[in-house]
Amino acid sequence: MGIFDDAKNKAAEAAQDGKLDDHLDKAEDFAKDKVGEEHHDKVDGARDKIDGALGSNNDDNKEEDR
Repeated sequence: MGIFDDAKNKAAEAAQDGKLDDHLDKAEDFAKDKVGEEHHDKVDGARDKIDGALGSNNDDNKEEDR
């Protein structure tokens, strides 16, 4: 098993535990703190792609932020 397979498996386990969205929220907030407000839409887009790739869905929280 490669390193990427291991990371994917850990992400899938975290998604099932409900922890993934919490971690992604923290990462998204951290990134937004580091970039200017004009780049927040790019951070949101990256988050959407991650949610899609991992099968996570955080639509409820994202609507509140916008």
